[in-house]
Amino acid sequence: MQTKERKLSREEVLDKAKGLAAEFAQTYPLRDKRREFPYEEMTMLKESGLLAAPVPKEYGGLGLSTAEIIETTLIIASGNPSIAQMYGGHAVMMAETITAFAAEDLKRRLFKEVVEKNAFMANASSERQSKHVLAWETTFTPAPNRDGILIKGKKFFSTGSLASDFLFVPGMLDTEVAVAFVPTKAEGLVIHDDWKAMGQRGTASGTTELNNVYVGMDWVIPKLGSTKEPDPTDLFAPIMQSVFTAIYIGTAQAALNYALNYVKTKTRPFPFSGVEAAIQDPYILQEVGVLSAYLAAAESLLRKAVGSVEQAVAGRGKITREELAGQRAAAMVEVAKAKVVATEVALRVCADIFQLSGARSALAEEDSDRFWRDVRTLTLHDPKDYKARLIGEYLIQDKHPLPGFYS
Repeated sequence: MQTKERKLSREEVLDKAKGLAAEFAQTYPLRDKRREFPYEEMTMLKESGLLAAPVPKEYGGLGLSTAEIIETTLIIASGNPSIAQMYGGHAVMMAETITAFAAEDLKRRLFKEVVEKNAFMANASSERQSKHVLAWETTFTPAPNRDGILIKGKKFFSTGSLASDFLFVPGMLDTEVAVAFVPTKAEGLVIHDDWKAMGQRGTASGTTELNNVYVGMDWVIPKLGSTKEPDPTDLFAPIMQSVFTAIYIGTAQAALNYALNYVKTKTRPFPFSGVEAAIQDPYILQEVGVLSAYLAAAESLLRKAVGSVEQAVAGRGKITREELAGQRAAAMVEVAKAKVVATEVALRVCADIFQLSGARSALAEEDSDRFWRDVRTLTLHDPKDYKARLIGEYLIQDKHPLPGFYS
């Protein structure tokens, strides 16, 4: 008789993440050069047990806290930021989105797939030609003579789709925004491997076509909140934006570690430096100190922000709705501060590693620009200027951030 595999402890989750990150770091440069999707690495992630860790305890998971989800994502980003983006999205859906919006029976079925079968949930949300990224032209129409819907539309930025077992697909059901959880192997669903961005090349964030894909109503959330009357206690944005911030910092830390090793092993001393080895160059030492300090500051801000988010999470069901809305607003402001700083710091670190490493680090064979390309691509999802404005409005106008995907 086969025994059920023992669950990871919370400490083992972080240790497992560190081990995977080390493995991912080895293949990251080659995957980037070849524009290859990390199939083998995603299989390793699925088999590791980390996908089930964010599932709430009552459904068989570990119920990772927000801080633990962010920490795990940051660690994975230090190995391969594309995989971290895929993991982070899955983790937030497990810990927050499904828990908050899905009916009880749907929760149990989805979580069972993850806990027992290592299912990976990817995103097929945005649309390339729509008015903006939260405007959906994909339609959900009632299926004739069946208790379900037919989905018709074309998605883009379908992060992680090539490794997915289920896709999170929003669309319009009558006049409401609904979401369907669609098996990737569903008839009429076609995933195109057409992601050709300069960075985050391993996310497979390309096109997903849905050609009258049938989904039973028991796999549908018929109303996903309201864009007209957003819930002031919805914590999705503070958590998801913390995930993005963690990826910036993890990637930048990986870039700095790469540069440190490069300086130690490959960089030659500048002829007028008066030193015999690059590791003695006073300007290299100074720049390393500055970049390291900036990174430490960004990480500190993120940890402070996540603490505020966790305080709001802990307040659910224990404080009034008005109090929770206030805590949520304050937490989102802290996350915004961390994101503004992390964006600036990560871009600087990933650009300035060349200044540390020297001319040879710019050769194509080194692929040293992968860190900057990945950070620059991911930071374009959400302009930092809007986060800075959000902070100013809160501090000067006492205005709460408008709840949604971004704030």
